[in-house]
Amino acid sequence: MVAGYVGSDFQWKRFVDRWTTALKAERVSVVRRSALENFRGEFTLEKGWTRTRRTEFVRRLHSIIKTCMYSAIAATVVKNDFEKVMPQWVHDLMGGPYGWCAFWCVFALRGWCQEKNHHGLVNWVFESGTDGAHEIKWMFRALEMKGLRESYHVGSTKFATKELKPLQAAGLVATNPSNTYKIKFWMEDEFLEELRRLIYSDPKTNAT
Repeated sequence: MVAGYVGSDFQWKRFVDRWTTALKAERVSVVRRSALENFRGEFTLEKGWTRTRRTEFVRRLHSIIKTCMYSAIAATVVKNDFEKVMPQWVHDLMGGPYGWCAFWCVFALRGWCQEKNHHGLVNWVFESGTDGAHEIKWMFRALEMKGLRESYHVGSTKFATKELKPLQAAGLVATNPSNTYKIKFWMEDEFLEELRRLIYSDPKTNAT
């Protein structure tokens, strides 16, 4: 799964201020979804964390996200299914399932930009050191080599650690689906055909 939020510079600044206040109130430095869900790290039972406290904390974080972001964007795929059904040229182009999901997010955000009449570029930040980070970098390089970044509203791309507070919100997308931008999915063969048209000058010679 690749997931995140889209917001303006002003919204992100407001988000950081409110997120920092929420974390200080609970004496937490970094929100890690896996640690929070399993009462590890800063969220242990010994430190006073209970299911009720966790639920209230997550609700507060969701409230911050909802009031500071335009929308959530997420894409997911079953890794084994991807490996079985995707042609080799898709693997080569996207780098793997994480690159594929990242492209779906880029694709969805282009639709959001068109729907909201937003003509500017969007800067992307991903968590570094995670599974699939190299695939995401590969996918963006493919877009750049083909001169497609601007047509997908892609501005800068960078990777940072969880200490960057906006990245901490991404882990809460799965539990906060109400404001997620709905991707208008196509039939698989139609979507693959669009990829061929966008990336290859002669689709037939690259399809498998």
